[in-house]
Amino acid sequence: MASHQQDAAIQQIAEIASDLFICDDPKQTGKLWKRAGKALARAGVEQETIEKLKADQDSRALNRLVDELTAIDRRKVSAVPPGTPGVLPAAPVISSEPAEPPIDPTDKEVLKKAMKAFRKRLKLTRLDEESSINARNPLSGGKGSGIVAITPPNQYPIAVWEALAEQGKLKRSGKGFYALAEE
Repeated sequence: MASHQQDAAIQQIAEIASDLFICDDPKQTGKLWKRAGKALARAGVEQETIEKLKADQDSRALNRLVDELTAIDRRKVSAVPPGTPGVLPAAPVISSEPAEPPIDPTDKEVLKKAMKAFRKRLKLTRLDEESSINARNPLSGGKGSGIVAITPPNQYPIAVWEALAEQGKLKRSGKGFYALAEE
């Protein structure tokens, strides 16, 4: 499987995990777990792991698995030297051991750095939208950005963003988007 397809599947799993965390409707939850199972299979997760996750319906366990999947260092996994003509690197083998120590979502320093990264991403997203050239007018309108929510930076796991939302520093906006609570 190509790396970009696996990355897309992992991104989809992360979005589903976020939706599952905030979903209250049992019917919708069932549909989300079904989608998660298909995406996990595309990401290369073993079938018995998928079945256990679907049976337990533990969204926190799914978040931990997403963290593990995103932490895989592809350079360590591939036995083929980079740039070998005509040879594609092997798909990563997903083990139960994380490649890096997991980030503790209760650590105050981690939460502080995550909030700083979130504010910076939000600021840059707003600046980018404000500076875009309108098709009707080649000059920028000088209006403020209407962006209030973004997907948080992926260098921190979903559990960190959920912890910040629980503390009231961020607001969940649905579909994996978060907004600053003070706005």
